[in-house]
Amino acid sequence: MMNKLIVSLAFILVMGSCQLALNDVQDYFPKVSTLSAIVQADGTVLVEGSIDAEGAAAIGYVGFCCSTKQEPKMLDYQMISNVSEGKFSAIYEGNFQPDSVYYFRSWASNDYGYAYGNTLSVSKIIATAVTPPCTLVANTCNIGGGQGTAQAYTVTKPAELSSGDWEMRASSPNGPMVTLKFGSTVTTGVFTTVNFNSPDSKEVFVSFNAGFIVGSLKAGSKVYVKRIASGVFDISICDAPWAFNNGNSDYYFNLRLKGA
Repeated sequence: MMNKLIVSLAFILVMGSCQLALNDVQDYFPKVSTLSAIVQADGTVLVEGSIDAEGAAAIGYVGFCCSTKQEPKMLDYQMISNVSEGKFSAIYEGNFQPDSVYYFRSWASNDYGYAYGNTLSVSKIIATAVTPPCTLVANTCNIGGGQGTAQAYTVTKPAELSSGDWEMRASSPNGPMVTLKFGSTVTTGVFTTVNFNSPDSKEVFVSFNAGFIVGSLKAGSKVYVKRIASGVFDISICDAPWAFNNGNSDYYFNLRLKGA
């Protein structure tokens, strides 16, 4: 009787383990799809993907890879994403060449390994042109209105701060030092000024120091940014009202910076 019981238990355990086994080894790995790769107005590419199946273990990481090769590998310009309701996305802000074709591919990993989704191709990645409503001479600034006076401005390349903001400065022996603090990566587009030093995405805090004249632009003005090359920009501000020494003023601010 005892032997029959042992045999029965063994049979149940074996059958249970067989039911847990998967017929196809690929079923152990995640399954993902690359849903779209869309060029946005600022020249970045928004890539979206979905999780079709987790596999035999919970998914640990998801993301995308990008290359000029038709089958990009996981470490090719890798972006890691977060999953929300089975979807994930990433924004690529690379130095894309408009005459090249780029390939985007989703991927996901679990304890058993990783798997790729399908590949999508994108060409002619270029930002929509940004045209400021004023025409200013390059590297000029006027904090009292008018078209500005030519200055020998030195412009720094945008640098990412520990806060996640991006900052660039322009200085001149004969003009005010200007600091632009962007709440997101500096790229082609129109940014809106704020009057506090912690801008959000697509916002910028613009302050200046000209000795006894210290101020910042009031909220609601536009800063027009055109990306020329990696780290090089053409930036214009047209008739933006500013606050003098944190007070009110009827003066206006005109600025054009070009270079880095």
